[in-house]
Amino acid sequence: MSLRRVLASAINVLIVLSLTLPLADNRHWKAALVLTFLTYNLACELLVGCCIGCWVMGLRWSCEPSRRQRVAFCYAYTAAFSSWVFLPEWQAVPHLIAQWLWGKFVGGTIHSWVAGLRSE
Repeated sequence: MSLRRVLASAINVLIVLSLTLPLADNRHWKAALVLTFLTYNLACELLVGCCIGCWVMGLRWSCEPSRRQRVAFCYAYTAAFSSWVFLPEWQAVPHLIAQWLWGKFVGGTIHSWVAGLRSE
């Protein structure tokens, strides 16, 4: 996984956090965070064509994704993100290692592969 992808994800998470924290109550903030993450990514992919993090970091798809691929990517990306939100913190290490190995040997991210997409 490249530094640009990590930074793009960090930008997306910071945007989602800034949108979620003022609206979420203490009991349901994790669910609100994941729902906001999904909504943000769907809105970005379907209305703009990419998320703000990817736009800032200059990441692009290698081809023009279909609407189905964009939606599938958003759900897969949200599933990966939700593991960081709902699972214990130590789960982050295996996830990072898996993403790094995937990027090194296959290319892109696991969630882009699930959606049938390749980055530049």
